[in-house]
Amino acid sequence: MSEKRKIDERTLDMLIRERRAYQAIAEAAVESLRPEALLSRILANLSDIFLFDMGVVRIFNSETKTLDLIASIGPPDKHFPDSVDLNDDSRIVSKVARTREPVYALDVEHNEMLRDYSTHIEIDAKSLFVWPVLGENDTLLGVMSLASLEVKDLSDEIFSFYETLVTMLKTILERQRAREALRKSEKQYQMLFEKANDAIFLMRFDKFVECNTRAIEMFGCSKEKLLSGKPYDFSPEKQPDGQASKEKALSLIQQAHDGKSLYFEWQHTRCDGSIFSAEVGLNRIILDNEIILQAIVRDISERKKTEDKMKKIAETATLYLDVMGHDIRNQLQAIMMGTSLMRELIEDAPAEKAIEMIERAIESCQNIITNVHSTEGLLNTPLKEYDLSEVLTRIVEEIRTNYPETQIEVDESREKALVLADKYIDYLLYSIIENAIIHNKKDSKRIWIEKSEAADSYVVSISDNGPGIPDKRKKYLFDPTRRFGGVGLHQASQIIKKYEGSIAITDRISGYPNKGAKFIISFPKDI
Repeated sequence: MSEKRKIDERTLDMLIRERRAYQAIAEAAVESLRPEALLSRILANLSDIFLFDMGVVRIFNSETKTLDLIASIGPPDKHFPDSVDLNDDSRIVSKVARTREPVYALDVEHNEMLRDYSTHIEIDAKSLFVWPVLGENDTLLGVMSLASLEVKDLSDEIFSFYETLVTMLKTILERQRAREALRKSEKQYQMLFEKANDAIFLMRFDKFVECNTRAIEMFGCSKEKLLSGKPYDFSPEKQPDGQASKEKALSLIQQAHDGKSLYFEWQHTRCDGSIFSAEVGLNRIILDNEIILQAIVRDISERKKTEDKMKKIAETATLYLDVMGHDIRNQLQAIMMGTSLMRELIEDAPAEKAIEMIERAIESCQNIITNVHSTEGLLNTPLKEYDLSEVLTRIVEEIRTNYPETQIEVDESREKALVLADKYIDYLLYSIIENAIIHNKKDSKRIWIEKSEAADSYVVSISDNGPGIPDKRKKYLFDPTRRFGGVGLHQASQIIKKYEGSIAITDRISGYPNKGAKFIISFPKDI
């Protein structure tokens, strides 16, 4: 009876200790503590309840493949390294982490398995208990260790309790990890919010509720004044299109509130009354189950000034082009009249050949003037959506009409191929095809046209059976300072640059430059 009473007392004592441990863990878990403080509290409670001298919790760092110390308790003379390599074969904690299997050693000194491990030697542990803390799908979260400076005599029930304890610890670690991830995410968002080069506003419909530092700088007034107003309060009475700012702003805000992502230009006013041009991105986001509008405002005043300057330069260039074209045509007309008079006065073969040469030169000059005039509005023409398949069909029909002796083969699907371009896309393709025909002196002229699709672009290839282009001249063909390619090719190069595409030239048959040329034109997709 005496022995049974001892067992009952021991069991009761164990149950009391377990209950105290559960209560201590539960109380610690509900407090708003950082992971380090929370785990240190739990270790201290376990040490006090189960009479352990030391405890360590390590978190697994998947990036560095290390077990990093997050919490520990023990005598001041005991040192626990800040980080342990997962593949450190001298440490039992690394083995437990790798194998996902716990280690229980009531008597470390006589435990054969621990003979090759240094951990217990460094801390003079006599009893050692190490458990892996695993998450979903056996994911390693960390490792928990408890150690004693004396040999422990524990019942089998304690090991079952430890397994339950580790399960509770797993829940705490996962929750703390989620909190830490959220805290880190919020900190990163706040940093991005404040460090952004653009002004950022958060709005409840048309009312500002938050803004970043850049917004304060851009509008030149206090945060309080900004947040007390609405977007149209910081706008001129009317926008450049003549529409009232308030009316237009409310319409855009309603569209964004309904879920449409918007990107548009807007004129804002600073607090000193000065007006500046801006690009605005307006999107709906959900924060705490509430619809919030996020407005990102970029000051484009300098860009608009540059665009206006370029527009004026283009207008001036067009004026000079018109004047020069008119005057040069008049002079060419005078030369043409002179050649006609010469033909009547001089009737010999050498003179006739010279007159024909002059007439061809006059025709060439007139064509150059016509070609230059053909793209005079390029800089000011806005881009819009074009179907590249339709454009190719139209251009091929025109080429076949104007050059019926040239054989043209087209290999392209009729599916829509949408690109951003302008009316000069026709001139771009026509001039390259025509250039290939004009410079081909063969009796049987052939052109191959192919349209293909890449990941983010559509590609048009134009090949010919002409004389080809030597490798030395290929790289200078679109260089306006070299003038190897003629006006048409230089204009084609400028057009495709406006579309943010590219044009390249290679051999129709690789390695044989005298077998014809191949132009490759890439158009970005209109996504």
